[in-house]
Parts: sequence; C-alpha cells; structure tokens
Amino acid sequence: MRLLNYAIVAIVALFASCAPEPEVPKDYPTLTSLDNTKWYSYDNSDVVFYDIYFEEGTGHMDGFDSSDRKNKISELGFDYTFTPAHDGNDAIVDVWFEDETRYGGILVPKGIFQVSNIDVYLIQLYQLDAEGKEILKDENGNYLSTLQMWME
Repeated sequence: MRLLNYAIVAIVALFASCAPEPEVPKDYPTLTSLDNTKWYSYDNSDVVFYDIYFEEGTGHMDGFDSSDRKNKISELGFDYTFTPAHDGNDAIVDVWFEDETRYGGILVPKGIFQVSNIDVYLIQLYQLDAEGKEILKDENGNYLSTLQMWME
C-alpha cells in the first residue's frame, strides 16, 4: 500500500510540475504622442504593405508590392491630430489624407493585440464623412473603409 501511495504522489508531482506558469501581464508605456513613430499596415484586398510615418502633425504612408519593401508603388501624405488617453477615455487619432479622405479612431494600448506573436500598439481607424462626425457605411451597414496599423 505504501508503494501505491508513493506512486500516486509521484504522478501528482509530475503533473503539477508540468502545469504552465501563469503569465504576468507586461506593463508597457502609454503613448503620449505619435510624433517620430513608424507604423505598419497591410491591405489584404490589394496586397499592399504599408509603412506609415508620423511626424509633428503630418505624415506619409508608403505602399510596397511585397513584404521586403523594395518596390514602392504609392505614397500618400496626411495631416493628423492625436489626443492621448486620459480619465479612462481612449486615445483618439484623426487623419486627413491628401486625397481628401478622412479617418478617425482609437489607439489601442500595447499588450492587447499581437502581430506575429509580438505585442503591439494598434491604431484602428474608420473612414469618416467630410465633417469627421459620422463613420461611413455601405448600403449593407458595413464600414466603407477601415485602416489598421501597428507598431512594436
């Protein structure tokens, strides 16, 4: 009987040692500015890889035909505003492209989403009307256009 008890204890100890360690949430800095940052995006429908550069109130989005980013196929400038998160509110991003399209949305803090198993900051934008008040939707109620960009 004693041998059976030892065997049971050994099996329990083996399973307990194999249990995964609980993950400790990482603490990432909150972004207070987008100035001098580089973000990435990907257009699945047109297979375009984007590099997005935010400077001080302006920026540009370069499109490439492959992930190696050697052949630039587009460039589009923009102006933007950024309102950092405060008092429990999300950080807000508004972008006005040179082609007169306007997008607005939020900055999602790092650690909530991953790209290629890496925690990233994420900006989720929706195309807005000319006044920047309403999200544009198609006749089926789907968002007309969205942009999602990320930064490590």
